Amino acid sequence: MHKLLVALAFLSVPVAAAPWLLAPTYAAQATELGDLSPFRVIAADTLNMVAKGDIAAATARITDFESAWVAEAAKLRALNAETWSVIDRAADAAI
Repeated sequence: MHKLLVALAFLSVPVAAAPWLLAPTYAAQATELGDLSPFRVIAADTLNMVAKGDIAAATARITDFESAWVAEAAKLRALNAETWSVIDRAADAAI
């Protein structure tokens, strides 16, 4: 479970951080992937479920992330392969 929390926390940084809180270079990279808010919502939902001890629901919800991420992978990777890879590795660790 600790691995899941760490991976989700890492995942939420590039997805959830507001551009004005990020270093300018990283903010530019993150916005190159477009609107990642649907992924952020799923990550936040999953973290909330884990915090409440509902691991079964968290496991199901993170599967939603995986399905959505896979569906958008080709498009997002084409926009910025490096940033996509950072998020993809964090997601793989969580899933």
